[in-house]
Amino acid sequence: MIKADFKLIAENMLMSEGFKEAKVLSSRFVTLYGLSEELLSFQIHYDWRLRAMKALLRQAGKLKRIAPQGTLEQTILKNALKNFNLPRVVTDDKPIFEQLCEDLFPEIPLIYEPDKELMNATK
Repeated sequence: MIKADFKLIAENMLMSEGFKEAKVLSSRFVTLYGLSEELLSFQIHYDWRLRAMKALLRQAGKLKRIAPQGTLEQTILKNALKNFNLPRVVTDDKPIFEQLCEDLFPEIPLIYEPDKELMNATK
């Protein structure tokens, strides 16, 4: 059976979403997902394969389109990774996942924009 080249797929998806640094970002992204699959505990709801990659990269593209002009692409991808994955990661695995993100995207600030519509609905 042929194994999919996740790095190439991620690179092409990032390019299709408008990322200019797709080659570098796809390498970091695939490394993060590979390490997450290896280092985090086994959970039935964890998915570090192609379906999850595709969904996350579409989310990153959406964030890129709404991000202010001049926002670093690394920042956008790091935000997408944290926003998309952290809610699913169990409490014991969160520090490991967050450290992996920091190691692969060092000194990249997170942009936290609360969803105002959701905040108003929950008041």
